[in-house]
Amino acid sequence: MNKTNFTRRDFIKTIGSGSLAALNLSACSSASRKRIAEEKSAKEPPNVILVMTDDQGYGDLSSHRNPFLQTPNLDRLRRQSTRFENFHVDPICAPTRSALMTGHYSARCNVYYTFGGRNFLHPNETTMAQIFADNGYRCGHFGKWHLGHNFPYGPHHRGFHESLMLGDAGLTATNDFWGNDRFNDTYFRNGNPERTTGYCTDVFFDEAMRFIENNKRKPFFVYLPTNAPHFPWIVSKEFADRSSGPDASARNFYGMVMKIDEAMGRLMNFLEDQGLDQNTILVFLTDNGTDNDSFLAGMRGKKGSQYEGGHRVPCFIRWPAGGIQTDYTVERLAAHIDLLPTLIDLCGLHLEQPIDFDGQSLTPLLRNREAPWPERTLFVHNQQSGVGFHKKPLHWYQTAAMTERWRLIDGNELYDMDADPGQATDVSAEHPETVNLLREQYDEWFGDVTRRADEFCPIHLGVPGHDSAWLTAADMNLAEGSNHYWSQKSANEGVVREGSWAVKVERAGTYEFELRRWPREVNRPIHAAVNAQSKVIEATEAHLQIGDYDLNRPVSPDMTAAVFCVPLKTGTTTVRAELVEDDGQSSPVYWIYVRRIGP
Repeated sequence: MNKTNFTRRDFIKTIGSGSLAALNLSACSSASRKRIAEEKSAKEPPNVILVMTDDQGYGDLSSHRNPFLQTPNLDRLRRQSTRFENFHVDPICAPTRSALMTGHYSARCNVYYTFGGRNFLHPNETTMAQIFADNGYRCGHFGKWHLGHNFPYGPHHRGFHESLMLGDAGLTATNDFWGNDRFNDTYFRNGNPERTTGYCTDVFFDEAMRFIENNKRKPFFVYLPTNAPHFPWIVSKEFADRSSGPDASARNFYGMVMKIDEAMGRLMNFLEDQGLDQNTILVFLTDNGTDNDSFLAGMRGKKGSQYEGGHRVPCFIRWPAGGIQTDYTVERLAAHIDLLPTLIDLCGLHLEQPIDFDGQSLTPLLRNREAPWPERTLFVHNQQSGVGFHKKPLHWYQTAAMTERWRLIDGNELYDMDADPGQATDVSAEHPETVNLLREQYDEWFGDVTRRADEFCPIHLGVPGHDSAWLTAADMNLAEGSNHYWSQKSANEGVVREGSWAVKVERAGTYEFELRRWPREVNRPIHAAVNAQSKVIEATEAHLQIGDYDLNRPVSPDMTAAVFCVPLKTGTTTVRAELVEDDGQSSPVYWIYVRRIGP
């Protein structure tokens, strides 16, 4: 492993929130825009915009020869950028996001799932936003987060001055607002629900531009992770019809990509119009391989796969004022863990205490692709499919060990990427020494990054200013081997899973637990159905177990919630809750609202 020493904080810096004025892009005249741009000297730190799309693979660009769509704006950005052609992320989204935000491997961050509490970013990790904020940047997040929404895991708890996010695990998760469908959805601004108007991609790009407009006199960092083109593939007919995909699903998927492309064009034009394009570092990448197998760009595998198509993605970096070369290709092995050290380097950021990053700065390669660059071995894995939920990462499970030339898959399949980029022929028998070396490197890596795998990141209760929490099925720590359990669909159909929520009581006091069959915004009785697919749970009793308490209360047909008030001491414990019917059959409580109501 190659690491670069910088500085870090071992605590969370909570940034207060505040509302900003509505965006009016036409309010500033061309002359004043030019004047503002001229006021910025070459010595000023660059702005940074990091755009990451969701489930768009390497091949989902027309410049990468995809025959089913046109992406002229992303193609233009590609020409204007240094592009990393051998760039890798995790095969699924929450792990990628943790690595991107910290410069650490996702397993080191204790993130290796997309739900079940194993997507919560460890509180001791310092985020990209915290580092930028400490250096005087205004930080905004608009889109998907997927690293936790309760304190201390939400983006507005981890350095972002402003955040507008959909439900943490994504569209239609139990921690998303009920009924969101990409059009006119309700999102969460610094944790509070807010109705929006328009298509999801447009909303997040518009919010980013509004934030930039309001903060352009200071350096800004904008993190813009779209929730498209993740499933469900929903887009207007206008954009779906622009695709020549082989079926309706593919056309919707590619229509979502083309909608992103249109928004990227608007953003790039906006930066130019505002005089911000020259001194803004614009980064584009995706979070894992494609989720649509219509075109895989000659690679094996797609989203979730340990083969190349699951984790090799596009990465473009543009900074005209910084001398980054344009229309320039770098073939050296690079990854998501490298971007934070790179931005620290490019922006000249000061850090307070050492961080032992897993990644390293790509700046030498941005200046000269022939720059000396060490041979290194990188690792990615997908711990999420096949064997069900597991509380710790599994050894050699769906793993790729990568060098410039080699890919060792699951510890036994070896591929020569120079001769066989499609990974068709296993050559492990011909190169046993390479297999043994990569196995040894993996064993050392795995032991290092899983040292705190026994830790479980709890939801904090009773922190001053953060007295309320929202426990949902998507955040439940499931029993070993359980299948996925995260969606509103699962809750609607009454899917039964065994599990609990880990919580840490920060202040002793009386806490109210509001147990619900349906979320507050639905506000239906526990016994009610909300549609034809709903499972009716005619509970007669609600059961809550927390700490030393094992409590029950009766449930009547008209009750929307079963409420318990419990005095709690400080410390870490678990919450379990269920609804019990007359015949003894029990169902989970899919939503629990918790608040501290007094000492």
